[in-house]
Amino acid sequence: MGRYWTWLAEPCATWPTRAADRHTGPWKRPAPPLLAVNTTFAPAIPYQQAVDPTRHLADARLVTVRGYGHTTLLNPSSCVGGHEVRYVLSGALPPRGAVCGQDVRPFAPDARAPGK
Repeated sequence: MGRYWTWLAEPCATWPTRAADRHTGPWKRPAPPLLAVNTTFAPAIPYQQAVDPTRHLADARLVTVRGYGHTTLLNPSSCVGGHEVRYVLSGALPPRGAVCGQDVRPFAPDARAPGK
């Protein structure tokens, strides 16, 4: 989703204004650890493209979602949601090798249509 969302935000780069008191450094705080989430059968970002970078970053964690689809925004997983909430609220990373499932299988008879 990176390129897509970055392109949608592109108009902000040319917005005709400046912050009155913008921070230009120094940047003393270390970057927070990275939390990545990827499905095993993602059509846009193959699973291995999530595994490799998180393996090389010291403080990165990957939550593997055994399932289909591009994001857990469209294919929800309450398991992933729990990891994300803990990460955002406290910075806590899930354990290494964390694996979650999707709440509903794609095209399952019990899958609810939007607005249902």
